[in-house]
Amino acid sequence: MSDDRAKKTGRAADGEVGKLIKLRRLQLGLSQAALGRILGVTYQQVQKYEQGQNRVNATTLHALAGALEVQTSYFFSQSAADGANTPAVVVDDSLERFLSLPDARRIVLAFPNIKPARVRREVASFLERLAGSADA
Repeated sequence: MSDDRAKKTGRAADGEVGKLIKLRRLQLGLSQAALGRILGVTYQQVQKYEQGQNRVNATTLHALAGALEVQTSYFFSQSAADGANTPAVVVDDSLERFLSLPDARRIVLAFPNIKPARVRREVASFLERLAGSADA
């Protein structure tokens, strides 16, 4: 792999890891400041990790996994054809926007408890209709 391609791939991976950090932090309802306190860094540093501006080293990644209650494998998969570590999930911007809303955590925690699956589908359809009517 050329140096330019390796740098571009590394920057992309840093960005995807950052998105996963942010996604999990939001799922847990943690602020950047709270996560920073756990890690012993500033909220600005957490922000830089999440934006992919600063690369997360192995020690910090391990600490992040503990703080975010995930395995370090949460951040990577071995599914790339060349065997290289690649981001495990591509985080959709709409998911980030949703999880940053004040009531999102309540919805995420409650939704799986709706039984049966037919009712969950009806709730999802209702939310889609409600969102569609907001556009009108």
